[in-house]
Amino acid sequence: MSLEASHAAATKAVDANVRRFAQFEAAEQDVVASVVKAATGMSETAPPPLSAEAKAMVEILKAMPSGPEFDKAYVKGQVEGHQRLLQIQEVYLTNGKNQTHRSIAMLIRGHVKEHLAQLELMHKLPA
Repeated sequence: MSLEASHAAATKAVDANVRRFAQFEAAEQDVVASVVKAATGMSETAPPPLSAEAKAMVEILKAMPSGPEFDKAYVKGQVEGHQRLLQIQEVYLTNGKNQTHRSIAMLIRGHVKEHLAQLELMHKLPA
């Protein structure tokens, strides 16, 4: 999902594990963006726009009150987003030619797999 969703969850999540994950996720996204920009020579630019689906999910999360339902919605969105991100990394590692970009994809893939394992545990939160 997006950095914006993690910022919302960092303050609205009621489960301590979900809140901690959101805080770490937001901080990590900032660091990864800086590393990618430095490694690829990209200038400081705005992040790419969210898809309509991601934008809608962020708006839903922002409108939801704190509580277990918020936590479940955030975790579900993170699982889906991380699964898509893992697929992107796998495709690039299969087809990508630039060694720097491939190295970044390998690094990100490892973190995404770790996050999916953490999210799987949180996905089983009681209602």
